[in-house]
Amino acid sequence: MPAVRTLGLLRVLRDAAAELHGVEWLKLVCRPLVCPYADLLRHIESENVFDIGCGSGGSGAFALLATRTRPVRRFGGCDVSAARVATAQRLLRAGLPAAELDLRCIPPDAVPALGGYGLVFLTDVLHHVPRDRHDTFLRRIAARMQAGARLILTDIDAGSKLVLFNRIHDRLLNAGGGQERRIADVEALLQAGGLRILRVTLRRQLVYPHFTIVAAKGDT
Repeated sequence: MPAVRTLGLLRVLRDAAAELHGVEWLKLVCRPLVCPYADLLRHIESENVFDIGCGSGGSGAFALLATRTRPVRRFGGCDVSAARVATAQRLLRAGLPAAELDLRCIPPDAVPALGGYGLVFLTDVLHHVPRDRHDTFLRRIAARMQAGARLILTDIDAGSKLVLFNRIHDRLLNAGGGQERRIADVEALLQAGGLRILRVTLRRQLVYPHFTIVAAKGDT
């Protein structure tokens, strides 16, 4: 299987983004520069994948990269923005390999059924959810996951001084955010929801201090 490298990911997104312009083009194509997509994609071997917040950051960026660079059998995703879901669907239809695709728009705080998906990704989404809803949101995800599934949660570390750059970024481009948490707090929330922490890694992308928590439901 080819190595996952950021430069290659940029090329994939650039080739797929011909119909986008301006800020939307930048948000999609440059996403691997500010979010550790190369690290996240290495978790995918050959399985069914679900992306919660599939339109966040750049509409369908992770879905595009997962289905075009990894051996995904089935890809599902959801987002609260109908416009972002529509953009992702349109981009994916232009050259999607033989992967089953299911992207849908859902109400805020809703979590769809995740049965049948061995990997669930939550990438730079938590800091857009109001802080007082984090516990309920993560518990719902855990409850919806099938036994043996893994959650790959990536977000911005509130314990880093660099968190300020992400808040400026979100204020300028996303009109939201600002709900970052410390790593230990997120670990505690996941464990309270019944998930087992497998590992935690840190990765700074430019000035964005990301952490990734891999958690499992059950004993796998």
